[in-house]
Formats: sequence, C-alpha cells, structure tokens
Amino acid sequence: MCSLFTFRRLFFVLFFFLLTFALMKIAVITSGILPVPAVEGGAVEHLTEYYVEANERTGEHDITVFSVAPHKPLPRRSYKHTRFVNVNVTSFLSRVRRVMFCKYHKCYYYHPYVEYFLSRILRKVKRGGFDLIVLENRPAFAPVLRRHTTARILIHLHTDTINTSQPLAREWLDNADGVIAISDYIRRQVLRVKPDMLVRIAYNGIQLEHFSQATPFARAEMGFTSDDFVLVYCGRVIPEKGIEQVIEAMLMLTQQQVDVKLLVIGSSFYGTDKHVDAYVAKMQQLAEPVKESIHFTGYVPYDQIPCYLKACDVAVLPSLCEEAFGLTMLEGMACALPVITTNAGGIPEVCEGASIVLPRDEHLAANIAASVRSLKDDRNKLGELKEKALNRSQSFSLERYTASMFEALK
Repeated sequence: MCSLFTFRRLFFVLFFFLLTFALMKIAVITSGILPVPAVEGGAVEHLTEYYVEANERTGEHDITVFSVAPHKPLPRRSYKHTRFVNVNVTSFLSRVRRVMFCKYHKCYYYHPYVEYFLSRILRKVKRGGFDLIVLENRPAFAPVLRRHTTARILIHLHTDTINTSQPLAREWLDNADGVIAISDYIRRQVLRVKPDMLVRIAYNGIQLEHFSQATPFARAEMGFTSDDFVLVYCGRVIPEKGIEQVIEAMLMLTQQQVDVKLLVIGSSFYGTDKHVDAYVAKMQQLAEPVKESIHFTGYVPYDQIPCYLKACDVAVLPSLCEEAFGLTMLEGMACALPVITTNAGGIPEVCEGASIVLPRDEHLAANIAASVRSLKDDRNKLGELKEKALNRSQSFSLERYTASMFEALK
C-alpha cells in the first residue's frame, strides 16, 4: 500500500515536472510603433494579438509581450498566461531620454525611435529567463539581442525585408535560430539569402465571420446610391499600393462614360493618423475631375472596415510593391468581393483562382479600367467571382493561422 502511494506521488511529481518543462516562456517583441493589444490598429499588431488570445484559451505557453504604451486605455480584462510590458515613449521624461539616446547612440538599422524602444526593454528581456524570443517583423533586432541573451531567437517576417538586395540580411539570419514566413514567397526570399535557414510558413488569418457577417454601412453616408456600382480601395494611401493607378482608371472609365463610384479607405500612415500629407493631397487633386464619384474616408478603425467593404461591389487593390501576403485582398474576399489586384509577391498565393490578377506594367491603369468594365457589364461573371472569392477566403481562418503559428513555435 505504501509503495503504491509512493508510486502515485512520483507519477504526479513527474507529470507536473514534464508539464512545466513543456511550457515555453516566450517573449514577443513588437515593432515599437503601435501597441498590443491592437487598440490603435496595425495588421502585425492584430495578428500578434490573435495568437496571444489563442494561447489564453489553451494555456500552452507563458507569453510576455513588449510593445509601446497606447495613447488610450486598454480594454479591461485579466490575462492568465500573458503579461504586457508597455514602454511609454511619449511622456516628457521619455521624450528627453529619447533625445539623449539618439544623440549618443549610433543606430544599427531602424529609426532612432524604434531603436530607443529596444534599448528600454533589453534589460527586462535579458533578465526574463525566456526560452524563446519572437521578433515581430524586426529582423535587425536579432544581432542586438544575441549579445544580451542565450534564448532562441525567432523572426516572424511579415514584409519582404530579408532578400538578396539587403546587405545586412545574412547577418540578421546568422543571429536568429529560425524564421516564420507568412507566405511561400517570403520563405523563398529568406532561403536565397541563407539556404540552410530553418523556415516555417504560417499563413496569416483573419476573423472571417467579422467580415462575411458584417452589416454594410448605408451608401448614402458616402454620397452613393443603392444603384451605384461601387469600387473600393482599402489600404495606406502611398505610391507603393497603387492608389494612383486606381484613380487614373477612374478617369478613364469616366471618359468611356462608364458610371462607377470609388471609395478610398485609409490614410498615409498607420494608427489614428488624420494628417493629409503631400501625397494624399496629390491624389485628391488628381481625383478632382471626378470628385463627385470618389469619397475619401481617411483613417478608419479596423473594426469598421468590414462594414465599408460590404457596402461595395468590387475591391481594387493593385499593389506595386512585393507584398509579403496580401491581407487587404483576403479581407475583401472574405466580404465576398471580387478583387482586382496584381502579381506582387505573395498575393497570387492568397488570391489563387478567385481574383483578377494583373501584371505590374505601364498598362496597369488601363487594365484595371477594362477589368472593372467587364465585371460591371457581366453580372454572371461578377457573381461567380464573388462566390469564388468567399470560398477561397475560408482557407485563411484565424484558427488555421494560430494553429500553424504555434506549430512553428514548437
């Protein structure tokens, strides 16, 4: 009887020892620009919040998230498996420290404000006893962290920053233990720099029902009618995203007497920025001849975007840069919108067989106009593409993203 009791006690001791050993202590280092939880937007910040929330449900790991402090209060809720370390970078004392840091420290790669954020968390990371450090789209942090910790370093790469044209890319990879790529395109780019690098793919995901089941905003609020054929551009208003080609296509359609409207969602920067910079002003000036047909919303909170998308007929997102994934394209497809886009980076992987994918050449604006006209004139084709878009979006659920993310972490 005594030996049985001893055996049981040893069994439970061993069980809890193995459970504790399996529990990884993970530090997640964000961009240093926007906070997590993602109360001020940011695609990477939302994706980080998603897998943190998933871990709250499973309790699989002990996670500490390092990010900047938000400008507004965080939602009140208790976390059992997550600790948030928020660095205040906007207080008077922080501003003084930041100025001094920028004056006396030579920056390694990023903007001085970003590297100031890293300097503020280095001691906490060093003393945290972490098993694994996840760098959210900050590969240049790897060499700095390697000098301060023996923890494994993993780069979660959301953009095409590690490639053969980046002279520092090999050094970043040499100081990391692995890369999580958000598309096969990004995986291939990394392997061109370091062929023996450990790379896993974790495709991004979204809350599909948040988009598919959204209630559309009234078109009248945007100056449109229920009979209008409405295009939507959603994203940052910057040259690399192709907004200029969209407006040029609108000018062509007007000349061809094709009656369409355009909703432009977004500002020039992330977060709650309302500033109309020189490029936004230039786009508004370009749109002046058709200003009655175009509505610029400026920055829109992320939770409202599905309501705007659902009020439209077609998404036009002709990115000119090598998109790592194409999250806005996925969001449009999840709202059952046909997407007119380009063959940039990882976009074809996301939109495979469910969108109109155009080449990035001098004919892009004309091809956008022709694609819009074909969808407006052929309602059967429009309906078929809507169905294909919605079906394709189901491959990128939030559940699949978080599962593949934690599998990659293991």
